[in-house]
Amino acid sequence: MIDDSSYEMNDDIDVLWNELKNSYPIGHTFFGKVIKVRQFGIFVELPDYQVIEGYKLSGIIDVVSKSLPIDHSLWPKVGAKVYCRVIWYRKNKEVDLELISDHLL
Repeated sequence: MIDDSSYEMNDDIDVLWNELKNSYPIGHTFFGKVIKVRQFGIFVELPDYQVIEGYKLSGIIDVVSKSLPIDHSLWPKVGAKVYCRVIWYRKNKEVDLELISDHLL
């Protein structure tokens, strides 16, 4: 027997992903909160998007974007508010971001 709940969850994620792309078009700027820091970059929470059964749509600012300092100790920390720009959408439903500023006025 096929478990229909996995299809429903995927459908929910796809609907949320399409809504997110409409709300956060390429070039869109926003303030977000750093939720995770890794060697390759930082993950930023996208305001107004909840978790669906453990799956969180997030944005990532990675070292390839060249908007993060080379020195990791200068990167924004978890909980910091950052000003970002949407630059691309990944097939794995992550949003590529560029760091505009981590210094709020």
